[in-house]
Amino acid sequence: MDIRKAINGEYVILERLDNKHYDLLKELAKSKEIWNYMMLDCSIEATFDLWFNKTLSDNKTNDICTLIIKDRFETYIGTVALKNYSENNGKVEAGSLWIGREFWGKKEIIPIKLEIALLLYTYCFEELKVNKIEFRVDCKNKIAQNMNLRLGAKYDGNLREDVKVKGVYSDSLIYSILSSEWKIVKNNLITKLNLCKPPL
Repeated sequence: MDIRKAINGEYVILERLDNKHYDLLKELAKSKEIWNYMMLDCSIEATFDLWFNKTLSDNKTNDICTLIIKDRFETYIGTVALKNYSENNGKVEAGSLWIGREFWGKKEIIPIKLEIALLLYTYCFEELKVNKIEFRVDCKNKIAQNMNLRLGAKYDGNLREDVKVKGVYSDSLIYSILSSEWKIVKNNLITKLNLCKPPL
């Protein structure tokens, strides 16, 4: 995974995380609600610094690729990551998605989420040539579970006490999209995007 150039859509820019993103991302991460179902609480400055520095280090190895989400006006929205890429097994995990609290519930975030999915999935299936994209969601995070289903993923199963969330073991629900399903998923995403996106 070596995403050096920004991935540009009509409404979204996905750009590899770098030092220049620190200040604006730290400001965006300050709402505690964002981190309810995450392993870390990056609303705490020291925790955010640990996450940011580790992410920078991981990005240099290409074992993980964290991308900044910006809208067409260059406004920071949040981040999303591709990780656990296995060329031999033809799969990659998409996750670690978080979006600034100020964008929650806004009508304009709907086409942004759809386009994030379309751009990421297109990269994974058509550039990386993976057979499967996996998604792990905390068992208590109903919003993320429903979002994965709406974006075309299928439920695979439950990993019991898979990770620690704020010091407590929590189950992870696994979803996935297979390359054999990609054509249908892609057409559905494009249709939904065309129906709801705001005028240019």
